[in-house]
Amino acid sequence: LRKEAFSGYSLPKGATAVRILYHSLDATGRAVATSGVVLIPAGTAPASGWPVIAWAHGTSGVARLCAPSAMKDVYYGAEGLMPMVAAGFAVVATDYHGLGTEGPHQFVNKTAQAHDVIYSIPAARAAVPSLGAKWVVDGHSQGGLAAWGVAEAQHDLKDPDYLGAVL
Repeated sequence: LRKEAFSGYSLPKGATAVRILYHSLDATGRAVATSGVVLIPAGTAPASGWPVIAWAHGTSGVARLCAPSAMKDVYYGAEGLMPMVAAGFAVVATDYHGLGTEGPHQFVNKTAQAHDVIYSIPAARAAVPSLGAKWVVDGHSQGGLAAWGVAEAQHDLKDPDYLGAVL
């Protein structure tokens, strides 16, 4: 739906960020807008594009202002996100809908959060063409449930570029 470069994060030297607003679905299949951020490593992307980790965050709250993309360290900065970026991975970090966007956050709803992660990947690629095709999902706490939901959904979706989940 929309993208914007953003320089207000504490990123590894030379890394950049692009905030995204994208289409997703809630647990009932209703269209929703979801926000997030794409963190891009420093340097030139490999020929196949930056390897992608979809980050499914743990509970940050349940209100719009609790969106990790609204926080200087994207909520888990030094505890995983920034080391991934420093190691050469692009990180696509969803906020989950209702965090950063209008509407209720469907707290700890595996289907809703899995949709937000899955739909973040094509949105991130549209916003940042240097991303590679292959991706994994990494989730912690509430995000662990989201990563589990992504793995279950991929049984039917069969995305050939999805490589697996870590939760």
